[in-house]
Amino acid sequence: MITEKKLKNGIRVIYERIPRACVAAFGVWVEAGSAYERKRENGMSHMIEHMMFKGTKKRSAKEIADVTAMLGGNLNAYTGKECTAYYVRTPSGQLYEAMELISDMLRNSVFDEDTLRTEKQVVLDEIRMYDDSCEDMVHEKLQKQVWKKHPLGYIISGKKKGVRRFTREELLNFREAYYAGDRMVICAVGQFQEEELLEELEKYFGAFPNVSCGQILTKPEYCRCEMWKRRDIEQVHLDMAFPCICSGSEERYIFALANSILGGSVSSRLFQRIREESGMAYSIYSYGSSFRYAGLWQIYAATNSDRLNEVLFSIQEAIRRLKEDGVTEEELYQAKRELRSELIMGNETCQSRMEGYVKSLLCCGRILSEEETEQRLMSVSRGEISSFLNRYLDIEQMSLCVMGNVGR
Repeated sequence: MITEKKLKNGIRVIYERIPRACVAAFGVWVEAGSAYERKRENGMSHMIEHMMFKGTKKRSAKEIADVTAMLGGNLNAYTGKECTAYYVRTPSGQLYEAMELISDMLRNSVFDEDTLRTEKQVVLDEIRMYDDSCEDMVHEKLQKQVWKKHPLGYIISGKKKGVRRFTREELLNFREAYYAGDRMVICAVGQFQEEELLEELEKYFGAFPNVSCGQILTKPEYCRCEMWKRRDIEQVHLDMAFPCICSGSEERYIFALANSILGGSVSSRLFQRIREESGMAYSIYSYGSSFRYAGLWQIYAATNSDRLNEVLFSIQEAIRRLKEDGVTEEELYQAKRELRSELIMGNETCQSRMEGYVKSLLCCGRILSEEETEQRLMSVSRGEISSFLNRYLDIEQMSLCVMGNVGR
């Protein structure tokens, strides 16, 4: 059974006890990310995530690494646009040790000046690595332009100039502004005793302040754009975007099926017609980028520069035909089977269950059961998908970013 509680300082807690589970998953999600940052702060959420592993008041970075190894070596973290997550997978008997470690990192990291200088170089190398990846950058550049001047368009890692400028005091102030009870969600899945778990959570996380003072999310305005960026490489990378649904939209089940049929799987129209049948592109897929107050439906493709115009035309032709003809019963049946399989396999491990529960809470405000999700998917009709396609796949609203060996 999935249970929701709150600690005394307002931290939301989700837990699921699975008797006889040998492995437990534990994580802390903080509503802090690039979408909350001011222009000067861009990249701070990501920099703070890095510094959390670099030493606390009672542990050095090496000691954190040693404890991590003893717990199974599965402590990790990531920064997104709307949240930062710290999570661990460990044998059930070591769950409370893992909780204590993450608590120590989040509350007591010292942000040593010398270590900060070193870690800035690591982050700068990470930024350079993404700059070299056209598949990543064509996505990032497009989002930056369609949400022009809004934090949702900021690159998560920030810019090199900004990262170099961060001070220890600024990072500590940012952490204090966001790492508070009203912005935190804790989740534990595995074998444990409920009363003991709650006692340990109060012990390790009860000292966090109740109320944060950071920025709140705002809704960005979609700005249609077209960009052509020349890079001295053999291939061309393109990304299209259409304004689409927010993460908590009731239409997310319709989107999931429509996206699977358009380009979200190897059986999709785009993959079969452009990759398999014609060989125009060596990679093509569609995907959603959904956030609390905005969303995009995006299509990525990588091709040879000689076939760029052909690929662009073929994608738009596939969209036109999908809107005009609608989806077939066979396509809808196939997509439902695919997504049902993903849903079942996605609930196979404690970690995947944990991630699903937190995503559901943050996006939808409540935890959706596997049964409810499956029922909602299976109830979507061809008519609902056709209506959705016509509302959101509007070529007049399409934005485009092309990067690589292009003439413009």
